[in-house]
Amino acid sequence: MNQLTPNYMFYVTGFLIFLTLLVILIHILYNIYKRKDIIQIINSDPKYKEDFKSINQELSVHIGALKDANARISGLYNQVDKTSFELSKKVEELKRIDEIGKAISSSLDLNEVLETILWAGIEWTKATHGSVMLLDQVSNTLSIKYSIGISSETVKDFKLNIGEGIAGWVIKYKKLAVVNLERDDPRFVKFKKNSTEDNSLLAVPLIYRDNAIGVLNLSSRDPDKKFGEEDISFILTIASHAAIAIENANLYEGMQHNYFEIIKSLALTLEAKDHYSHG
Repeated sequence: MNQLTPNYMFYVTGFLIFLTLLVILIHILYNIYKRKDIIQIINSDPKYKEDFKSINQELSVHIGALKDANARISGLYNQVDKTSFELSKKVEELKRIDEIGKAISSSLDLNEVLETILWAGIEWTKATHGSVMLLDQVSNTLSIKYSIGISSETVKDFKLNIGEGIAGWVIKYKKLAVVNLERDDPRFVKFKKNSTEDNSLLAVPLIYRDNAIGVLNLSSRDPDKKFGEEDISFILTIASHAAIAIENANLYEGMQHNYFEIIKSLALTLEAKDHYSHG
């Protein structure tokens, strides 16, 4: 037999309380009106008038208690509904994070990792566009490695120094930035002179072993969009997964590059040796 859920038991308990109070009320009313001649008796005998007045006061108290109980039950219903919704939302969030984590941890292709991360962030937060910027350890500059909703011409050769712009500030201080009406923020730097201004921005650092390696940027041109706590919580979580996946992909690409360089060097050495032996 299936066990009853806590929500179901709560509703049943509330209903039983309401039903009990209703029975008490009906019982009192029945006792008052069960005799047809009660009105005549009350009018003819002062003693009954006092009794009726007392019963009426008692009835008023019970009605008041019934109203209070009903109000408390309604409040508890609303609280349970709200808590249930919040739990469902959190379960959905954790499920999505798990899916993203599995997807990016199973890939060693950097572009695939960046695409998965950025699409997930845009879909969850309802952003209109975004980008992933990675830090060049040699030049100490940020450049866009993957973007959605931004033209390639707009982001071409776009770079930021550490501390420059909102993304530069984020990677310098290893702190997220939530900016509404970002053009009013002194840290804001446009891609191009005539580029479209965004209404809101969420920028989160990608941190691996306490080192900031990049920035995940999500933006919206919707005037009604404001990035809230749920957006921030989700993006911070996937950013931590993303940093590990990005480092793994970079390490793999580095190993591949070194491998091909070794093969190339060996091929050149063998070619030179063969040329010498036949020379």
